[in-house]
Amino acid sequence: MIRRSINPDRVRRVIDRTDALLERAAGPVKASGRERAIQMLQKAMEMQVQAKTAFGNRQLVLALRLTLAARNIAWRAWELAVGGAGPDLTRQALAETDELLAEWPQAITDAGAPDAAQLLAQAQGLQQTARDSFAADNCRAAFVATTRAHRLLQRAIDIVQSGEPSTQE
Repeated sequence: MIRRSINPDRVRRVIDRTDALLERAAGPVKASGRERAIQMLQKAMEMQVQAKTAFGNRQLVLALRLTLAARNIAWRAWELAVGGAGPDLTRQALAETDELLAEWPQAITDAGAPDAAQLLAQAQGLQQTARDSFAADNCRAAFVATTRAHRLLQRAIDIVQSGEPSTQE
């Protein structure tokens, strides 16, 4: 497999979306008073600072890995803070995963990496399951499915950008 060159503008957009998520999560997490959620959000914010530093140093693969990891932690912190995934949180998580699924499939497909293509297909299936669960008013199942789809997509992106093999979930 040939390692694909990473687009700095694409990484910048992902970093910006993570910044927006961290801003939205901060209020509910801090207001919850749940120490574990607050610690998780702090960890996500620290990872985001590292992502921005890596981006500034043109370490784009590392920046992408860190910002996506920060995003995953932020979602978990937010869910913990509010005591579960309600409609608003689930709707936002679905939208975040939809954005990534709209932006990355072509790059994943073009890379010719079977592991990444398989992870993409799994992520797309899980996202459809998440949408169906949300439509059926099952926010918890929708949130779990969309965050899992997000993680699978993150791993597919990582394979394409770094040329590293995946470990199936």
